[in-house]
Amino acid sequence: MSTGDHKNLAGLSCIDGTYANTLLPGLAINSHDCALYMTEGLNIDPLRYMQALWRACEQYKKHGSIRDESQPSAVLKKQHISSLACLEDEYDAVIICLGAGVNKLEELEGELPLIYCRGVVTLLVLPPGKQEEFKYEGPSILGDTWIAAQGPHNLILGATKDWDNCDTSVNVEAEAAASACHELISKATTFYPPITNWSIQGTRAGVRAMAPRTLLGKVPLVGCIDEVLNFRSSKKVQSPYYWILGGLGSRGLIYHAWLGKKLAEAVVFQNEACLPREVLQWRTEKQNLS
Repeated sequence: MSTGDHKNLAGLSCIDGTYANTLLPGLAINSHDCALYMTEGLNIDPLRYMQALWRACEQYKKHGSIRDESQPSAVLKKQHISSLACLEDEYDAVIICLGAGVNKLEELEGELPLIYCRGVVTLLVLPPGKQEEFKYEGPSILGDTWIAAQGPHNLILGATKDWDNCDTSVNVEAEAAASACHELISKATTFYPPITNWSIQGTRAGVRAMAPRTLLGKVPLVGCIDEVLNFRSSKKVQSPYYWILGGLGSRGLIYHAWLGKKLAEAVVFQNEACLPREVLQWRTEKQNLS
């Protein structure tokens, strides 16, 4: 396929090696001389994205459609908890969105069908005097491993996979860090050889909490979990009370807004019929295994 023949379909272009190198010099294309280019792809910084979402919540009432002061508002309250019991007197409903951290709640430890995978990423910096800087407009890369550009002189390379490891610490021991860096750089060299000219700045770890694979793929875990917790209504709080949104794995950007809206509707109307039936299937399967 010549550079003039690359095709675009719904934001995806099939390009050859020559064209790929105009986007990112040094990129090595596979033996088929073909790569997929996401023309509208974005590289998201999760922390900054979450901070921006919260600012949007704060500004919604001020600049949005809500003008009535009696309408609900969002309040951020930071509180360390190890048990859900301490929340029951404060709220009308509780939605648990803790990712891999859900296993640290004593009531839910081992209760959800989640698969844990700890991964280490390598932080790279381009030393002074080196010419292999990442183009500002250049794309990040997804191959046998991935390279996320953080500007022309900083890259994040990831990620290793350590299955069934739910250690949520971001710190990596020296021996494990060295092993991860070697593995990731070796893989990245096959499709981006200039990576060998970059220096290792550090490592960082994180854990994915994924749903089991089904015929529909890895479908997130959503719904009321009162039965899982053996929760019973009282004078102060009524069922449905506890809800879960988890098992997103590495697909949080795909699901979070849509499923967040659906779950909010289910909580407000106290009706799981607001949710897609596929995201409730995990509970049925869990009951069958009990």
